[in-house]
Amino acid sequence: MDQILRQLSKIKIKARIVSCSHLKDLQKELQGLRVQGGISEEFYYCRLSQFQFEVPQSLPEAKTLIIAAFPQPTIVIILNLDGQRFPVKIPPTYLYYSDDLIQKFLEAMLNPLGYRIAKSSLPLKLLAVRSGLGRYGRNNICYVPGLGSYHRLVAFFSDYPATVDSWGPARMANFCRTCQICLNICPTGAIRPNKFLISAERCLTYMNEGETDFPVWLNNMAHNAVVGCLRCQEACPQNFKIKDSIFSCGEFTEVESRILLESGKLDVNKMPQLLQDKLGSLNFVDYLGILSRNLRALINTFQL
Repeated sequence: MDQILRQLSKIKIKARIVSCSHLKDLQKELQGLRVQGGISEEFYYCRLSQFQFEVPQSLPEAKTLIIAAFPQPTIVIILNLDGQRFPVKIPPTYLYYSDDLIQKFLEAMLNPLGYRIAKSSLPLKLLAVRSGLGRYGRNNICYVPGLGSYHRLVAFFSDYPATVDSWGPARMANFCRTCQICLNICPTGAIRPNKFLISAERCLTYMNEGETDFPVWLNNMAHNAVVGCLRCQEACPQNFKIKDSIFSCGEFTEVESRILLESGKLDVNKMPQLLQDKLGSLNFVDYLGILSRNLRALINTFQL
């Protein structure tokens, strides 16, 4: 397992191993936050109630959890409207290709030894911080040394024996203890000065990923990404050496841009094949219910 972690590190993937015996610890911690009021009932049922805190049926002999962080830059795509080009951003974490890359790498290392893996459905930020892979920021985002918050987390069950277990307490990054930049720049006031947990239901990411209308109190200029939010991450000193890593991921023609801005839920099966392929490469098929609404909000910020 040490060799596997070293091999992952060579390709800039950071990882840690914990025992599956901590599954109940994860569940209790999440439930405790809910009972204590740290997490609202609305947010819990919408975003946290789907986790599975049991070893999967496909791998009942699972003994360990491998949690990994894969570096991801900000993605920029271009919309074309009325002769103007509108660059819009996609934050890190929204492209899933790294999950498959890490899975294939682990299988190539473990399968010849007679061991298997299975993807998990767990609270990844909490698992990453508990494993020592990262630290919480004041904004409740997970920061990984060398990657900042510009990464995507993924975790796998394995039947490999638990020879190491890096489980420990959840900690805030030392830098955040005296810094309040994210608190001051948050466009919705979700980050609280006197509490470690943010008001998640006020977070723009939560609103951007939900299918309900934006609240009337939300300032139109708060919108800054196709989905999610980048304000606190771009301003965070822990990301200063990383945040300018931007990857251009294609351009949408005038016709394609108009299709994406249509009202209501988009039907990928009625789109031209090239547009389907572009959306598939960006993992946007999962967000067709909110894509038009979010893009219209972004275009409005350019015009204000």
